[in-house]
Amino acid sequence: MTTEHPPITLPALDGTHPLGFLAALGTLAALDLYTPLDHTRLSFNSAGQAVLSGPGLTGVEDVVRHLAAVVDGIGPHQVIPGVSGYPIPRQGTAGDDPSRLTRTDAVALQRTLITEQGHQAAAWVDSILSIHCDSLKTPRSSTGDPAGAKPVKRARLTPFIARTGQQTVHSFFATPLDAVRADPTCLLTEALTGWKRYEGITGEGLDHHAPVPAHLSPDGKPNNWGVPGATWLATLSIALTRLGARAGISGPELTATLWHRTAASSTPVMVWPLWSPPLDRHAVDVMLSLPYIGLLDEPAADGSLQTPGTVLVHLDAEPHEQDYDDDRPHPLHLANYGITSVHAAARERGKHNDGPLRPVRLTVTDTPARAAALRA
Repeated sequence: MTTEHPPITLPALDGTHPLGFLAALGTLAALDLYTPLDHTRLSFNSAGQAVLSGPGLTGVEDVVRHLAAVVDGIGPHQVIPGVSGYPIPRQGTAGDDPSRLTRTDAVALQRTLITEQGHQAAAWVDSILSIHCDSLKTPRSSTGDPAGAKPVKRARLTPFIARTGQQTVHSFFATPLDAVRADPTCLLTEALTGWKRYEGITGEGLDHHAPVPAHLSPDGKPNNWGVPGATWLATLSIALTRLGARAGISGPELTATLWHRTAASSTPVMVWPLWSPPLDRHAVDVMLSLPYIGLLDEPAADGSLQTPGTVLVHLDAEPHEQDYDDDRPHPLHLANYGITSVHAAARERGKHNDGPLRPVRLTVTDTPARAAALRA
């Protein structure tokens, strides 16, 4: 980092918590993909706060100005910068999500977007819908009665978009964007420097502090108090993630950037690193995809399975001797990549929804796990 590119600390973006980390990724994505800025870099200081640097950025005001320009550049019928025609809004509050396409339709959409809007627009489909995995989904009628409806295989959604009330893919992006449009400069400044919560802002399943239960609400009714600017920035972080598939017992299983599963639980866990070297978007893509984490199902003292499991993070300076028979890559050494800490979150599932991302405790170990116990 040179004196020409001073570090800009964004104190409100706490990378140790899921919303803060995703908002930091979204800030980098927005500046790199949708502004004239080149080589913007992201890192995290010893307190876990996001730090930006790069040509054309001298302070928080510059960052906010460019982010506000991204908001202004999103058309009235768009919800993702530079993408028209997707996600598809749902008419009314009932019925299936029209953005949850079949795999065939998702591939056709990608081809159309590449032809008409470019590869950057088509890449969003790769980040939102899996063209490798699908599942049977019964369409809901306008009355909510699925009787007689024929199940259709729909492409799986990214785990960053969870089942929450009447949320759709379109509303996931549109709701925080509409809130930020009310006052981009103010709300984005608050997102980066000091969070202020607003009534009715849901957090889109990315903010576990947003839902306020009835017994904690001033009027005795459940409500939401979220951070609009940070939530909108967090939705843009999906641009830096990808979906894939791996072989499973019953067919292809979904894989997603930052998400891991234990062998005994179907609940995925989001695990992410913080790093000290300033990295541009391409280097961050590599950092988020490093295979340095494994989830091990380790029984607790009472014999029950820990939730979500033990996160294996190899922090040792010297390589471990391979003493197990498998083809898994040798554990990477986090210090060599500038990784300073690793954090995790899992969805706090409710009765009728997947729940918001909530930080979970992880166990750090330098002992390699048996390959048979790993599904990361």
